[in-house]
Amino acid sequence: MAAKSTLAEVALAHIGALYAVERAIHDEGLDVKLATVRRQQDSKPRLLALHAWLLAQRQLLTDGTGTAKTMDYCLKRWPALIRYADDGRLPMDNNRIENQIRPWAIGRNNANGRLMRTRLRRRAIPPSVEAPTASRLLRIITATAGTASNPWAGGSELA
Repeated sequence: MAAKSTLAEVALAHIGALYAVERAIHDEGLDVKLATVRRQQDSKPRLLALHAWLLAQRQLLTDGTGTAKTMDYCLKRWPALIRYADDGRLPMDNNRIENQIRPWAIGRNNANGRLMRTRLRRRAIPPSVEAPTASRLLRIITATAGTASNPWAGGSELA
């Protein structure tokens, strides 16, 4: 079992409190003006506390560590991250948009992967090789690609 990070637990507690405010705003069905007021009253102090905590914790971390890089990323983009608290029309996060564009991004990545595999296969087969031999060579390359440092050693296609 992996050791729990106390830094992550504290950060998640801060973020959870911010989401609790957003849930309350959503559940009460507040209009834009009232949502903005609620965010100013409830979210702003929590955001200021999170910012102060991030600054204090960042000073204790060694540069170059993953946690330090994550905190640097967050602190560098702080004005953009808290912009939602000043406008009731803005969502706290972009999860809804991310979920809507995910199918296109995944489809694009899959298509790029297929295209690259096709290009690699075409480069692996010299044009002078006869068609049946090229087909067999392609099956060997595909069956053993990435499995050993020598793709010609072993494999069921060699028999």
